[in-house]
Amino acid sequence: MRSLIIIIIAMFLSACSSAITNRGEKDSSAIGNIPAAGNAQISEEVKLLLDMAAKDFFEHPPAKNIRFKDVRAGYILTSGGEKQHMLFGMFQGTQDKTESDWIPFATIKTSLYEQWNGAQALGFYNDPNARWDNSSDLSSLLQFRFNSLSGKENK
Repeated sequence: MRSLIIIIIAMFLSACSSAITNRGEKDSSAIGNIPAAGNAQISEEVKLLLDMAAKDFFEHPPAKNIRFKDVRAGYILTSGGEKQHMLFGMFQGTQDKTESDWIPFATIKTSLYEQWNGAQALGFYNDPNARWDNSSDLSSLLQFRFNSLSGKENK
């Protein structure tokens, strides 16, 4: 079952191009082909952010079950001219068959990482200097990583 999921993700994401955008403008310094498994490539920074976000949601669960949507990779240039990589997306928790609203989150690569939830996460996404890859949704990859940690690989 895991192989089938990986193949489906690979096929979907291989159809996507990966140009980093800032309000719809293409940037020639894209962070690379955003992933899948097997043949597609994903930057090490994005892999790390996906792992850190999944781990944070697993270790500090806001609800019993968590779903993700609209997960995007991006970056902002620091004052030193280096890229500070980020993830932004939405999560929804369910508790006893009751769904909550979709809540924004941002995971930022620092010396380790920072995870921001709610209104504070929107500040990172709306930063006019942030460049986001709006062509690739990483939700399924984050969900897969999260489910792997929580023992729900087949869901």
